[in-house]
Amino acid sequence: MVMKIKYDKEIFNVQNFTEKDDLFVKINGNQLNYIFKKISENHYQAFNNEKKIDIFIAEDKLNIYVGFEGKSFKFEKTNDEHHYSIIDEKNLNEDIIKSPLPGNIVKVNVKEGDIVDNGDPIIVIEAMKMETTLYSSISGIVKKVYVQEDYQVDSDTPLVLIEKA
Repeated sequence: MVMKIKYDKEIFNVQNFTEKDDLFVKINGNQLNYIFKKISENHYQAFNNEKKIDIFIAEDKLNIYVGFEGKSFKFEKTNDEHHYSIIDEKNLNEDIIKSPLPGNIVKVNVKEGDIVDNGDPIIVIEAMKMETTLYSSISGIVKKVYVQEDYQVDSDTPLVLIEKA
């Protein structure tokens, strides 16, 4: 698959392909020196002879969010690429808790499979030496946790997906 994404006002052509269950990625025609293994739906491990990295990927209609080594990056999809979105429309049966501001994840109170109630504390994020607790707006089951403690996130970064019970 080939798609165009924008990061910091620059457009990149990203191509991925598989060979024998390994995923390879080319950016602007240059192949990355990593092999990618899918661990779960949004979790990959990238490795080469020197290093192994856990990578977490989330996506909405407009952006792709990539987190690794405590950092997160937000890539904007170009207008002709919106059909690649995992989440095509706002689903009223789920709540995607997103970061309201750039900051550091201090505490993740849930894990995938947990049952939560409306108003339960889900994540604590710290920005400018102030902690903010993010709460569930629905009762349901935690389907995905996109981040872990000590991750740096930008505004609107998906943190947790909760599906209505």
